[in-house]
Amino acid sequence: QLAKAKASDSKFIFFKDKDFSSDSDSDFELYNKVLKQTISNLRKLELV
Repeated sequence: QLAKAKASDSKFIFFKDKDFSSDSDSDFELYNKVLKQTISNLRKLELV
């Protein structure tokens, strides 16, 4: 199930320019910010 989620995430990013309207761009940017913040937090947890 997780592998499927990762695959669909890749498609989501790959097809962004093609499928997303300008209205959705802000949602995409927010998604990216949250994703980067989550990765950053996970790295900090590993360092502690």
